[in-house]
Amino acid sequence: MNHKYAIAIINPISSANEYNLKISESGYLPIAIYTGAIEHQQYKRFVDTSSFDMAIFADDINDVIEKLSSFNILAVIPGSDCGIEYADKLARHFKTCGNNPGSWLKRFDKFSAIAALREVGLYKGYSLEIPKHLPPQDSSLTSEIVYPCVIKRSQGTGALGVKICHSYDELVKAVDENLEFTESSDEVVFVEKYALGMEFSATLINEGAEAPRRLLCLMAYEKYPDKIFPGIYKTISSISVKSDFALECLNFCSQVNAALEFNYGINDIEFKYDSGEFYFIEQNGRLPGANTPNLISASTNVDCYIENIKIYSGLKSFDEIIQTSFFSVVFIPNYKTAEIKAVRGLNEIKRLPSYYSHKTYLEPGKIAESTSNFMNTALQISLLSENPLKLQDDIKIVCTLIHIEYANS
Repeated sequence: MNHKYAIAIINPISSANEYNLKISESGYLPIAIYTGAIEHQQYKRFVDTSSFDMAIFADDINDVIEKLSSFNILAVIPGSDCGIEYADKLARHFKTCGNNPGSWLKRFDKFSAIAALREVGLYKGYSLEIPKHLPPQDSSLTSEIVYPCVIKRSQGTGALGVKICHSYDELVKAVDENLEFTESSDEVVFVEKYALGMEFSATLINEGAEAPRRLLCLMAYEKYPDKIFPGIYKTISSISVKSDFALECLNFCSQVNAALEFNYGINDIEFKYDSGEFYFIEQNGRLPGANTPNLISASTNVDCYIENIKIYSGLKSFDEIIQTSFFSVVFIPNYKTAEIKAVRGLNEIKRLPSYYSHKTYLEPGKIAESTSNFMNTALQISLLSENPLKLQDDIKIVCTLIHIEYANS
């Protein structure tokens, strides 16, 4: 028996790779558990098995239990969407804090989530499961669809395959494209109402079903025109968590998490708001992805990773959330598949007082795919400032300065 307390992260990808250092700093042994789910195409590029000091590869839940039996497991945390099922079940097995394993599908599958939310009156509009071979335009199924509509997969992340369709012909094409991304025979492709209004994301701290949920971060999304890049953002900007609107968002999202039985951990809910009404988009049953946890940590008194470790370990949280600054992320798409010569403007942007960090998948001399969804956005530039108005000015500067130069053009 290994007597040092260990914390297991199930299928860590993207931002969850940073748990290794944070767990070690907390005095525990970090263990990454990888299952076959990370082999799917949408996750592969974000998996870095070398990011953890200890990595265990397992065939199934029983294999995981056997391989973890020699450790004193203090907490089990999902490291991605594909880690939710095992995290919930392992938490129950090792008697640690976790969410109900009997309802894990509601926190992983969007279609299941919608069904649960509709039961309690939190989902507005229609949602229809789409068969692999779409029936004729005048069929009873397709006649229920009102355009524009949104088509998406019931499982997965990063807006992969999300399409806004304005006609039956566009819907047929979108169904075919989505079927290429489906991960399992249980996954469905579905269509739902396209809600108007502005899009937001709220990050909540959840410390048990009976504990009051707290709003850690509220972000407003600006998207590119839907005919250009329907699956990616133009900017994401944090806004005040103390406004009357923020309290309304907290109330709505608290009800969503309660209905989907997400009671432990930090997670985020995406929704639209229009004319006083909330329209659910999706709930993520794990820590937000990409650079969001670090940006939240930089703009508040809360280290997202440390706080999530505390929650899943059953430890007492802090008393008050203090928002010290605001952040914005600017997303630059790549407009064509071509060899990259250079990315111009980055050095100038780094001299901005609000510059925080940047991430790019573009490499000079390498072929880069054109941007089609959030997960292959060419460049992400993060800005941080105590003045949200200054951020809006700097966003304009970033968009003006950045230029992707292609070879042979």
